[in-house]
Amino acid sequence: MTRTRFRQHCAWSLALLITLIVGTAAGCRGEDAPDAPTATPTVSEGGLTTTTPTPTPTLDPGLQGEDREVAIWGQRVCELARTFAVDFLASGDPRNPEELSLEERKERADSIFPAQFAAVDAALDGLGVIAPPERTAALHDLLRQTYEGLRDALRDQGVIIEAADDTEEIAFSNMTVNEWISLAFRQAELLQNAGYCP
Repeated sequence: MTRTRFRQHCAWSLALLITLIVGTAAGCRGEDAPDAPTATPTVSEGGLTTTTPTPTPTLDPGLQGEDREVAIWGQRVCELARTFAVDFLASGDPRNPEELSLEERKERADSIFPAQFAAVDAALDGLGVIAPPERTAALHDLLRQTYEGLRDALRDQGVIIEAADDTEEIAFSNMTVNEWISLAFRQAELLQNAGYCP
């Protein structure tokens, strides 16, 4: 896993995501397309917090055909993204890594990695059983690739941490992982802003 791969994925993925979202979600509701979202990616926006209640899915009874399929897909994918955010954030350690020794940092990683991998794997499994309509197939695949990128980055980080001789190596390994996490949250936020999410 290299940061070059992340940058390439991020560049085309966000462009594709915004292009698909701006026209598709609004179009299926018969509304004007919203302005492209510009908010800074944070887990506190777009319903991505540990206090977010699970929404009750409701569909416009007037939706028919693929418009209805897109709405159902949006509900399922948005709930998956919310669950991922909550589960991934719950794996965190409240201690400040900069105040920990090398061995403490390695122990910290051992304690949080299982929950982080479980959150990513659950998201990938969920996407795997959701059949996207043709209109959102590319977007669905994009989300899958993001979670796969995060999983690969976590695996690479695990190898780096295990072999690390100083805390700086561990700190540097966080950069790529954090970029993939931010991208996953950003994509979830864009789904929310575009109207896919209940």
